[in-house]
Amino acid sequence: MHVLVESGADAKAALEKVGIEVTGILDVALHRIDDTPGSLLELYGGYADKQDNVEVLYMAGDSQWIIGSETMRLDTPGRRVGDS
Repeated sequence: MHVLVESGADAKAALEKVGIEVTGILDVALHRIDDTPGSLLELYGGYADKQDNVEVLYMAGDSQWIIGSETMRLDTPGRRVGDS
């Protein structure tokens, strides 16, 4: 599950308080782009040009796109599926 919030630390504390394990926190960038052909590709290409792997990409409505990349990931201990 991915949750978009303003404060990752506050959200982590609230989720853990109700028993939900948080395995990672990822800073993201909010981009408003024109609703024209090629706009998303141009935005995405900027990350590729920097060789920054995009891990999260989705539309937040009103031509706003959320992008989270490898370099935005915060050091938060977590478990991957299959870890014991």
